[in-house]
Amino acid sequence: MPKQRSPFLAYVLGLMALGFAASFFWSVIGLREAAVLYSFALGWELASALGRLSAWAPALLFVAAALTAERSEGEHSYHDMAYSLLTPAFVIAAALSLFFLLVVPLADARAHWYESASADFNRSLGLAKDAYDDGDYAAASEHILRCKAIDRSEQRFIDLNDRIQEALIRASDRAADTGQQDTAASEAPSWFEANRFYIEALSARDDGRYFDAHYLAKRSLALYPGRREVAKLVDDSWTLMRSLAPSAQEVENAAFYGRKLEGYRLFSAGEYLEAYCLYTALAEIRPDDPDVATYREKSAQGLASVAFFIDEEQLAFSQANARPLSLAKGQGPGAQSLRARAAVSSPSGVYMRDLVYVSGTMELRAAFGRIQGDALYLKAVDKDNPAQLWEPLLLSGTGAAPPVIDAPFSETETRRYLELSAEPSELALLTLMGGLDDAERLGLDRPAFLEAVAVRLSYPFVTVMLVLIGAAMGMRFRPKERPGLGSTLFWAPAMAALTLPALSVALGPARLAIVILAQAMPGSSFLPAWLAFLSICVVICVYSAARIAMHAPRR
Repeated sequence: MPKQRSPFLAYVLGLMALGFAASFFWSVIGLREAAVLYSFALGWELASALGRLSAWAPALLFVAAALTAERSEGEHSYHDMAYSLLTPAFVIAAALSLFFLLVVPLADARAHWYESASADFNRSLGLAKDAYDDGDYAAASEHILRCKAIDRSEQRFIDLNDRIQEALIRASDRAADTGQQDTAASEAPSWFEANRFYIEALSARDDGRYFDAHYLAKRSLALYPGRREVAKLVDDSWTLMRSLAPSAQEVENAAFYGRKLEGYRLFSAGEYLEAYCLYTALAEIRPDDPDVATYREKSAQGLASVAFFIDEEQLAFSQANARPLSLAKGQGPGAQSLRARAAVSSPSGVYMRDLVYVSGTMELRAAFGRIQGDALYLKAVDKDNPAQLWEPLLLSGTGAAPPVIDAPFSETETRRYLELSAEPSELALLTLMGGLDDAERLGLDRPAFLEAVAVRLSYPFVTVMLVLIGAAMGMRFRPKERPGLGSTLFWAPAMAALTLPALSVALGPARLAIVILAQAMPGSSFLPAWLAFLSICVVICVYSAARIAMHAPRR
């Protein structure tokens, strides 16, 4: 008879497909509890489903091997069955290991980003709503900017942002009206005083002093509005002034050119923020002016030496996972430390929020900060509204809070800290192994790195061991009659569901073994010792599986 092909691979693929469908359905059910934004929903469901499937995969391989042995025919021994399974098992183990080592960390990191970004969005939206309800529209606008950087298409953001912007416009209008009313109230109308200004204006007109005549007539009209002769004198004096002055366009061009010269003076004096503010205002008047565009960009480049734009910070936080930052250097009076509630790494630097910097007796607090190169920038500017600044606050020490200081920790060192401070499940194997020494130097949990490396390296060994044990169990407990397709379809997911809790229980002793071995063999000898331990476990598994299958019933 021709030799039948092993159905192991078909079982594996079928169970993997079923497992992914179940994992994805699980993610759909847990979407509301995870509070992920609607625009992130599908990405989060796929990423979390992949991560969960990797945890289920060993149990699915165990079931596939058991079903393959259970449905086998003839007088095959366990060794024949094992050999027929080992070739596809090694292929599957290698594929799953690569998937576990390369794809799963990326999927876990992306799922965590969706969760943290959604949490930041919801928190900022809540703070913006509270500030809006309290009438603090400036604070509400600041909080809503964080929501905008994460997801500007969310309807809750659109509705609240429209209300905040409308409130800001109304508040600005009320402030202008109040100022006008205060001015009018401070100048109590007096007919006698107004008439005196009117008489002086007539005299000035007759003497040819048209500027004085126009000013005095307007002053009279402001004190006592409604006099037609005064209003006529205002118009007549203005006409006489224009007859002596250049055209309105010439006046406007001269004023614009004068403001450009003032901007250049500020730029040449190193007053980059003031120059940028002025050129931004001029760009709104004449956006096509080449000089304004050129020196606005140059001012922005100069400003980058003492501050950074807040939109760069918002972009960085919208694209990466934010993590707490805590770095310290030295001890005693000269100790330096840098702590931030949240920090992210981006191509333009490391950005931080709510940071505290301590150096000796000086302590600074800043809402935003950036490390670029060896400099710590503590001053942030709104690019579209440069009048809005976020400057550092000096909590202790003497003098003013500097906007830029020499960072005690380089940008490279800070990036490395943020990279290694992620959850170990989100890091690639090479990053974990390369970070073992850096973790201890940066004050991170080195045993957690050792455990993560050991778990990753265990994956292919555990896969092969479960295939061997699964085949032995399938042969030992196979029925006299070959089970039908319906029975297989029913028991396959049931067996997988029963296997998962058992593997979870076995994970406890495995982690204990890692801890014991790490304490017994610290340093570089741990990983070779752990690989040797896993190899011994495989040998024991082969022997145990053969003993289990020894009394398998024959068909």
